[in-house]
Amino acid sequence: MARKDLLKSEDVNMKLQWDVCETEDKNRQLQERLELVETLQQTLRRAETLPEVEAELAQKVAALSKHLCCPSQVGFVVRPFVFRKLCH
Repeated sequence: MARKDLLKSEDVNMKLQWDVCETEDKNRQLQERLELVETLQQTLRRAETLPEVEAELAQKVAALSKHLCCPSQVGFVVRPFVFRKLCH
């Protein structure tokens, strides 16, 4: 009887160890998914600011284009070959 109980407790112990291994593996997988979600959230936050950045860049490009295409207004002269290259 004692031997039978010992074998049964060893079986239960082995099953519990297996369950622990499976749980640890699932925890690792969930942690990897969580890290991926956090990375995606950061990317989305950066992407949300893109329209503002694009609008700001468009304003800067417009201002630079105005100055480069109309050099007399800003007090310097752009050589014709550079002028054509930048404005056309």
